[in-house]
Amino acid sequence: MLRFLSKPSLTRFTPLSAAKRTFYEAQEPHEPFYPIPGRLPDWKTAEEAVVAVKSGNKVFVHGGAATPIHLINAMARHGKEKNLKDVTVMHIHTEGPGAYAKPEYKGIFRSNSFFIGSNMRTAIAPVWISLRTLGSSSGWM
Repeated sequence: MLRFLSKPSLTRFTPLSAAKRTFYEAQEPHEPFYPIPGRLPDWKTAEEAVVAVKSGNKVFVHGGAATPIHLINAMARHGKEKNLKDVTVMHIHTEGPGAYAKPEYKGIFRSNSFFIGSNMRTAIAPVWISLRTLGSSSGWM
C-alpha cells in the first residue's frame, strides 16, 4: 500500500511502513475531504437530489468522463414534471446524450456550454450557423 507524503523533500510515494505522516493524520484538519467527527454524508438517490433544482436556478454539471448522466436524466425528468422554467445548465463538455438540450425541454433548460461537444451541436445549430454566416460576411472568421 502506498501513502502520499506531506514533506516535499521526500519522494512522493513510499511504502506504508516508511511513511511518517500524511495529510489525513494532521492534528488540524485543513483538507476539504477530512472526515468531520460525528457527521456522515446524507446519501440520496438521483431523484431525491434533483428536488433542489428550482425555476431560474443555475446548475453546474461536471463534464468529461465524470459526467453524471444518471443525475442529468433525473434532472431533465424533474424539470418536465414540475414545469420548471429557465434553468441554466452550465458545463464545459458533457459526455452522453445531454437530455436537457433535447427539443422537448426548450424553455425548461438552457445550455450554457463553455465547450460545444457533439451532444450540444443540434441544440445550438441555428445560433452556430448564424454566427458563422455573420463571421464570414464580416471577414473575421
